Amino acid sequence: MSTDLHCLPVVKTEDDRLAIRKAITADNNQHFFLGTDSAPHPMLKKKRVHRAAGGIFTDHAGIELYAHIFDEENALRNLETFASINGAKFYGFSPNRHYMTLEKVPWTVDELIGINGSLQDDIWPFLFEIEPAERKPISWRIVE
Repeated sequence: MSTDLHCLPVVKTEDDRLAIRKAITADNNQHFFLGTDSAPHPMLKKKRVHRAAGGIFTDHAGIELYAHIFDEENALRNLETFASINGAKFYGFSPNRHYMTLEKVPWTVDELIGINGSLQDDIWPFLFEIEPAERKPISWRIVE
């Protein structure tokens, strides 16, 4: 596994990963909700193969990545419940009354996140690759 994708707890198998996708995108899901733990570890700490820091930096595209997954699972109708309603309900809050607009427009993560002007301090965002041809597109983008 690439150290860029090292996170805790470890999703042990492909079956586990697929089961999680099915659970969060399911119709009538009331038990799972969006929670981001975007880990901005500098590259120096992520590239240590034997002791890489756990976590994946997704802050640059959090909701877009979830929209991408919900779309792949043919469950975009359930994204708002997962992202905005279930968590508020769990914690006893009213749902947020603000909205955002997503547009289906493919894009790629084309840059490292610069910190302190030092490459070793830069953050490697999820789906960034040095070679542009190796970058996987994200299908959705926030437009408002």
